[in-house]
Amino acid sequence: MKRVLFILLVMLFTVPAYAELVVIGDVDAPNTASRPQNYDLLENVRNGGTDVVWLTGGYAVNSRYIDLRSRWTTAGAVITDDLTTNVDTSLTGRDLVVVSQLWSNISQFDTAAISAIGNYLAGGGEVLYIAQVSSLINLASYNEFLSGIGSSMQFLEDSGNSSGTEVIDTSTPYGQGVTEFELNGWTAISGGIAVVTLNGEIGVAFGTGAGFAPAAPVPTMSAYALFLTILGMLLVGGITLVRSKRSHSL
Repeated sequence: MKRVLFILLVMLFTVPAYAELVVIGDVDAPNTASRPQNYDLLENVRNGGTDVVWLTGGYAVNSRYIDLRSRWTTAGAVITDDLTTNVDTSLTGRDLVVVSQLWSNISQFDTAAISAIGNYLAGGGEVLYIAQVSSLINLASYNEFLSGIGSSMQFLEDSGNSSGTEVIDTSTPYGQGVTEFELNGWTAISGGIAVVTLNGEIGVAFGTGAGFAPAAPVPTMSAYALFLTILGMLLVGGITLVRSKRSHSL
């Protein structure tokens, strides 16, 4: 009976985590050369992953991220750059996918790339998306990308003010141990779970790829009901067996 219970518990609780997308609305925030205090949150995003691919949608990797990439490399990560707009073959087996947009550029990922990133996210992958709005044109392209990969998060038209009261939610997995994350001329985000807010607006957020099915379903109440039913049957059967043995021994 113990063995059966163990198998049932494993079946019920061994479920792959939902995929997560982390969005930072400031292209300067991951510049750990000038903002070293921001590294702790970025390390939480990497979460010990050693196989990182960096996607730009056809642009060169911005110099803002040299220090961060160097720190991750020193920590044991291997970073592969894919500067193309069709990235399907670059996503297999990655621990983290970084998608960085520059402040003045539009998103150039083609349909195949967006679908591939969405499927990677749905399959349990971790994606860090860095972008900052400078015009209505790139606002639309960034939000189309987010919608295309299945996220409910969107950038708002107005950029946040870099002065004010910053709040870090240290109860979130990305805010744990983070004491400061400086935002500078950033774009507010809607639709995600806030990690960093400034003046009540969200600058860093995370969420699942809502438009795609997760790698495996989270147990529903019917699953728990089935488990409790089977457990009850096993307990009743065990009690009956014990009573039967006692009656035979009398």
